[in-house]
Amino acid sequence: MKNILLLLAFACAIISCNNTPNAEKKSASSSSGPKSISKITGQTMGTTYNITSDLANLSQIKSKIDALLVEINNEVSTYEENSFISLFNKAEKKVVLQNTRNYEKEHPHFKINYDVAREVYRKSRAAFDPTVMPLVNYWGFGPNKKNPEQIDKAKLEEIRADVGFVKVDKNTVSSERKKYLIKNRPGIQLDFSALAKGYAVDKVAELLEKEGSKNHLVEIGGEVKVKGKNEKNGFWIIGINRPETDAALNSVFKKMQITDMAMASSGNYRNYFKLNDKIYSHTINPRTGYPEQSNLLSTTILAKDCIYADAYATACMVLGLQEGRELIDSVDGVEAYFIYTDEKGQLAELQTNGASFYLVD
Repeated sequence: MKNILLLLAFACAIISCNNTPNAEKKSASSSSGPKSISKITGQTMGTTYNITSDLANLSQIKSKIDALLVEINNEVSTYEENSFISLFNKAEKKVVLQNTRNYEKEHPHFKINYDVAREVYRKSRAAFDPTVMPLVNYWGFGPNKKNPEQIDKAKLEEIRADVGFVKVDKNTVSSERKKYLIKNRPGIQLDFSALAKGYAVDKVAELLEKEGSKNHLVEIGGEVKVKGKNEKNGFWIIGINRPETDAALNSVFKKMQITDMAMASSGNYRNYFKLNDKIYSHTINPRTGYPEQSNLLSTTILAKDCIYADAYATACMVLGLQEGRELIDSVDGVEAYFIYTDEKGQLAELQTNGASFYLVD
């Protein structure tokens, strides 16, 4: 569950933005900042997107943005029946990843998500694992949304046999001059939902830069990337939700001011279900097969690229507070802010040294 709020970028929480795409333009409050800003909203990946930019023609290039997002979905969305990732998930053994010698030409969005997922999988010691999809479906956090009425340990062990990113690989058949994506068990499935939104944010931000934008904010489903300054000629102010089940959706626990970077957040306090008086959250530990239970409530990651911020936020929620902190400390250019419950059951915070710089009192 994503828990980032845009404060100065939008007048209300991102989760309460209009579902109908629209555009709005207004003058900046400071002549030394962007001369004017435009805002557009839309829908993608089962959620909304919000974009603020200094481009005067932002509403005119919305069609380009939407086309790009459709292109990404057609490769990495498990909700699209004929997307490349869905074709792989339905395949018995392999699918063609590359038909030509130009590796970047075919399925470029899928390949980047795959390569970043592999990197984070390795660095997190398999805490981040995109083959966790069968377990996500079993616990009812996938497309079927059906939570189990009882825990079938034997069934879980059977499903776990199809989990493990090491069971997926790329293979080149030289005689055919093709590259395949292969799996060693038919039931293995990939799910990039823990980094695909972050990737889409990066690609939309890249498109805006190519169009000439020097100041912008891109947000998709709570994942954010910013450049330059906001309409008040200051850093972009991003709020982090209060991680409590009874907190208002727009309740802010902490604010961060950032520029020229990405920010993603993940938490366990709203997307869960109860069974026999026990709470099961949506963060599944691929190494155990069970929803992860810990005192870590929320992780916010700062990074240059949103795809990495997105992935590491999920990895930390699986690892827990201490191991999550150790992971982030081992990765260059990535900072983290954690919210957890202390021994007294009170909300407490912990951050990496670099993250402290961005916190707003």
